[in-house]
Amino acid sequence: MTHRTRSLHHTRCTRQSLTNQLLNCANARIQHPPQRSAPGEGGLDALLPGQFGQADSVLEADLANLNAILHPPGMVCNAGWIEATAGKFGFYAEGGGPAVARVMDAIDAERLALARALGVRAVPFAELFRQLGFTAGGQVRAGGAYHAIQHSELIRPIQSPPRLDHRYLHEDVGWGPVPWMHLAAAASGPAPTITALTHLAGTINGIDYPREGLTLQRMGLAGKTPGEIRAHAGAPAAELAGAPATRSLNVEPALVPWISSAGIAAGRRHRLVLEP
Repeated sequence: MTHRTRSLHHTRCTRQSLTNQLLNCANARIQHPPQRSAPGEGGLDALLPGQFGQADSVLEADLANLNAILHPPGMVCNAGWIEATAGKFGFYAEGGGPAVARVMDAIDAERLALARALGVRAVPFAELFRQLGFTAGGQVRAGGAYHAIQHSELIRPIQSPPRLDHRYLHEDVGWGPVPWMHLAAAASGPAPTITALTHLAGTINGIDYPREGLTLQRMGLAGKTPGEIRAHAGAPAAELAGAPATRSLNVEPALVPWISSAGIAAGRRHRLVLEP
């Protein structure tokens, strides 16, 4: 599973269709090492003038992984429906009802608690969802996942995957809830919903995601304290999770898990490039 998951990330982040998607996205961010910051920003600004700025660390990117909040609950909670219909229903419009959205809200609360424990800036789901360009205006700045999803004209038409053997679980559990679960344990913070969802996804697909996904060992973080994790990831002085963002976090979500996790695993300090 690990090899398959990594291969999926690499191929999806380099194939032409994703490149076109990024170029057509009004709100996007890229991440790169600081020694390449100036030339990287110059080149990106030449391609897409005025759309990019900087954020602080790879941890900030990883904890802004929207797919990790949206996809695993939708897949696990709708597992029977996916098997019965081969995914012939709206993944968000029909499969993202109030009950499923409450699971997303619980994951989001644990994500924000993890961000606080690590001293990393993060904003609640509804605001992150808006900042990423999935909703317009101020109607979903507050409220939970259900309200945000039902107000999104971009994702409501998306159909469910036709099977459970799918990247919505392999990638978005293995490279989303799994590192969050392990990071929460390292920071001595409970993450019961993230942990339960991870194990349920593993039971569904017969894969030990906590072992096969992105572990602390694979990220070079095993045995480290929260302060040492921050230092390893190149994070600046601790920030308050939930505080108003000083910059927008407008991103092509498919890029976040691979870029951020690869950056942590390589032990390099990265920066995010995002729209101001």
